[in-house]
Amino acid sequence: MTGKKKGICILVLLTGFLMSVCGQDIISESAAKYYPEYHFFPSIDPTGLSYFGGNYYLNWGTALSNDLVNWRMTEYGTERNKMIVGIFGGGINTKMFGPDSPFQSQVISIESGSMVVDWNNTTGFSKDGSPPIVAFQSRSIAYSNDTIKSWVKTGHAPEIENSSGAGDPKVFWYEPENKWVLLMGVANMRKVRFFSSKDMKKWEYMSEFGPWGATDKAWNCVDFFPLAVDGDTLKTKWVFVISVQTYNGQYFIGDFDGKQFTMDQQFINELSGDINKQSEITSFNELPSEAENGTSRERAFWVDWGTDFYAARSWSNYAPDDKRTIWVGWMGNHLYRQEPVLGIISVPRSVALKSFPEGVRLIQNPIKELESLRGSSNEYRSTTFEGLWQPKGFIPPSNSYELVVEFENKSATEFGLNLCVGNGDKTIVGYNVTDEELYVDRRNSGYDEFSEEFPCVSKGPLKNRTGTIKLHIFVDKCSVEVFGNEGETTISSKIYPDSSSTGIEVFSNNGEVKVKSIEIWELGSIELYKRNE
Repeated sequence: MTGKKKGICILVLLTGFLMSVCGQDIISESAAKYYPEYHFFPSIDPTGLSYFGGNYYLNWGTALSNDLVNWRMTEYGTERNKMIVGIFGGGINTKMFGPDSPFQSQVISIESGSMVVDWNNTTGFSKDGSPPIVAFQSRSIAYSNDTIKSWVKTGHAPEIENSSGAGDPKVFWYEPENKWVLLMGVANMRKVRFFSSKDMKKWEYMSEFGPWGATDKAWNCVDFFPLAVDGDTLKTKWVFVISVQTYNGQYFIGDFDGKQFTMDQQFINELSGDINKQSEITSFNELPSEAENGTSRERAFWVDWGTDFYAARSWSNYAPDDKRTIWVGWMGNHLYRQEPVLGIISVPRSVALKSFPEGVRLIQNPIKELESLRGSSNEYRSTTFEGLWQPKGFIPPSNSYELVVEFENKSATEFGLNLCVGNGDKTIVGYNVTDEELYVDRRNSGYDEFSEEFPCVSKGPLKNRTGTIKLHIFVDKCSVEVFGNEGETTISSKIYPDSSSTGIEVFSNNGEVKVKSIEIWELGSIELYKRNE
């Protein structure tokens, strides 16, 4: 594809996206009440994630942060946005987000890929002795020598053998062999191919992985990284993550020898075995259109059990003293692109590997830095009840808060919380004791007329290992993210309650439950959204 044709294709994609947003009556004034307070917005897939010079960068360096929580637009991001506005007319952002929107200086990311720091100048792109920052996409390479104040396009596509139909590249430096490794998904074949290079320009084919697990839908947006099992660096495994349209992503655990990824035998056994024996990895995401046909999610190790955590990607590098692996996902779904808030980036999550009786599993938890947003708080301890309980003082002024509750079941068959309650709205976050399932029910969560698929119940497996269930929940105007039992199970969902529907209730069905503790914090706005700054 020539550069001119590619530019036209990108322009068509962007035009289609903007038209899908701007063509709706709900967008502009009425959508403003759903704008998030602490989630990065607007955005498509998180892409081009890297760290350099004390800052973390998002979406090709259009925004930066020193704590992964408070973001601000870079000079490049602001200028790029002006270019987009210039192409489509000066009023485009006003139409999309309102005349007084804090998102006037935002930018929408279109292309997918990796942004890495070439510390050894293997590409030869350095001009002043400083390592170049390289943006690698499937058909183009660009670099920056001025900390992403500008990009220089090389004008040449990378030479990648056996790459037909592949895209969404993941690039990383493989230290043991002093080489770059590239992963590219072949969407319709449900495979990912591995390549290697010394200079990031000419790539040699090494191996491929797949298809495994969920294969009914296209594979794209790959991620790949090592993690220590239970924090033991002598027991390191590689985690392979692939997004599956339209349900989030699945992961695999195994080993990487610099050429090929080999999945652990336990994963092979469970993914190959009898579906009736795989209760820990076969749960349902009951979209109405699927329930009518009696179908469900495929058997897989899902990253998230909600409808809105797609294209999960980790940063390519971190601050020198930070040993975590952190990722974010796109909170949206291709099934309902006409929703009021088209896409937000999830809260940043630290991912790890933990041993359970059934094997090693991926867990994820919100990063500690989010605590910097905490404001007024309230808490209760040790309350036993049956039916419905309303904790006194637990009605936040807005649906922008963090909540942690720990339950000890006495005799109930089901218990949990009703969130964003009022005006007929209610989002249920519950636990089914018999089925050992965590669920989010958004069938009555608020505005949902934009899609028949939106009202649904999302369920994920959560073992009752100790007799207690701990839920860590983030609510932000149009979203709810639930972390069950220290990140063992997560469910991420968009919701659209009325701005006055802020009630919180705790419930217990068919028996008693003890609330060992419940805490709530109001969460403030991140730097990007503060006015007059």
